[in-house]
Amino acid sequence: MPANLRFYNRDPNGLGRGRGVYYHRGHGYWSKYDVGRDAKIQARGYRTHKTGLSKTTGKASKIAQAGDGKLPR
Repeated sequence: MPANLRFYNRDPNGLGRGRGVYYHRGHGYWSKYDVGRDAKIQARGYRTHKTGLSKTTGKASKIAQAGDGKLPR
């Protein structure tokens, strides 16, 4: 679920989507929140690459890796 949901009596962007709950996407644009659509999206969370490098941060290690992906430092 997106953060900072706000209820508006009319579309804050003036696109004719009607009253409802909206969330701010950035740069002054608001999207309408839909409970049914949000329930279908599965959160993926953080994953660890098979060689121990994080896929989400993109930081590479200088150590040659041969293990389960968790290096004590």
